[in-house]
Amino acid sequence: MVVDCMGHRSPIALQQRGGQKPDGVCVQVGCCATADGFAQWGQTGDFFCTAGDASAGGPSGRARVQHFWQAFPTSSDEENERSTYMFTYLKPSPEMPSLVDTLEAFWTALPGYQRLDGREDPLAELNVSRVVFGWFPTYRRNAPLQPSFDRILSVGDASAVQSPISFGGFCAMLRHLPRLRSGIDLALRSDSLSRDELALLAPYLPNLSSAWMSSAAMTARPYNDRAPPSPIVNQLLEGNFKVMSELPRKEAITFFRDVTTLKTLTAVLVGQTLTMATLLPSVVAEIGALEIGEFGLHLMMLAVYTGLHTVSPDEPLPATGEVSGEDYRRSCYRDAWRYGSGLD
Repeated sequence: MVVDCMGHRSPIALQQRGGQKPDGVCVQVGCCATADGFAQWGQTGDFFCTAGDASAGGPSGRARVQHFWQAFPTSSDEENERSTYMFTYLKPSPEMPSLVDTLEAFWTALPGYQRLDGREDPLAELNVSRVVFGWFPTYRRNAPLQPSFDRILSVGDASAVQSPISFGGFCAMLRHLPRLRSGIDLALRSDSLSRDELALLAPYLPNLSSAWMSSAAMTARPYNDRAPPSPIVNQLLEGNFKVMSELPRKEAITFFRDVTTLKTLTAVLVGQTLTMATLLPSVVAEIGALEIGEFGLHLMMLAVYTGLHTVSPDEPLPATGEVSGEDYRRSCYRDAWRYGSGLD
């Protein structure tokens, strides 16, 4: 059996997708640098921050782009050294800003974000030790990637089981590792290695699918003319964080770990509906009725999976020796309900 964990550029995964265009891209740029002005931040950092509203971007200004920031102190002993990242969500199209465009925007906006803009030449004060840049594709369709061949299973980024926020799959890989480890073990012990049987290890996960609405609301879209500025992303984030600040800390942290459960998601949706009712028509117009409808179906399936996990009995299987194909299938279904409801 071949386990493909070669990431989103895996030749095996690309062959199975047959040229499928990504549904979205997270472009991320940043640097590790020292500057006298960085010492003011000490050991504090930003996890998910905006420093302005969405504005026109791209080669013709037809993409409305919202930039997000992260900043952290480094492991160095120097107080004035920080790692700073800027990222944005894009729908792949010629109207979108390129990686080079995004990096140029980063250098322009960095002094304002890090409070260095009052200096005579803030960029000249930066002593840059490393620059990072890259992009992460996401596939909302055919995710997790269904096997196309016998005896080959994709995992991690190769399977598109990713974070809806970062589009990276490392933490998702860790979260699914117990399920994959036990499932692969049972597949080998029961000789369940056809592509249809291995597809049970790449199940539909409604909590992952419903979570994509978070990034969809923040993704840049092309316009026929120059994109107008808009505060809608910041307004949505403000409402979202206000609701989560009133949730029990355990549930709020679960949400920040990219784990969507029916209880937490329902609480956020109800809270935002009650406090941001006047904004909802703009949100629907921005995201589109089709994506809203898909989200509703995933939310309904999240409730179904939550119920199935709640009533399904835990039937431990022997740790060694042969098992039947039926044992393997039952175990896969139970794992799908548990992980698909976010209750793993």
